[in-house]
Amino acid sequence: MAFETEDHIRVRAYHLWEASGRPEGRDREFWEQARKASEGAATAKPKRRATHSQAAGTTAASSSKRTRRAAKSRSD
Repeated sequence: MAFETEDHIRVRAYHLWEASGRPEGRDREFWEQARKASEGAATAKPKRRATHSQAAGTTAASSSKRTRRAAKSRSD
């Protein structure tokens, strides 16, 4: 696993170096940026999946408001 992490850091550092115009003598800077990004990705919490109502753009509160409005309009 350590080799996979090191390879990931190496590739990320290379891309950062290229994106910065391939400056000479800044290899440690790009390595540290890539290492920190890799650490951050490893410790980041996984994203929570949206429930069906959240994916549809509704919440329980807005859904119940619509239900109350609909019941009120029927009673009027």
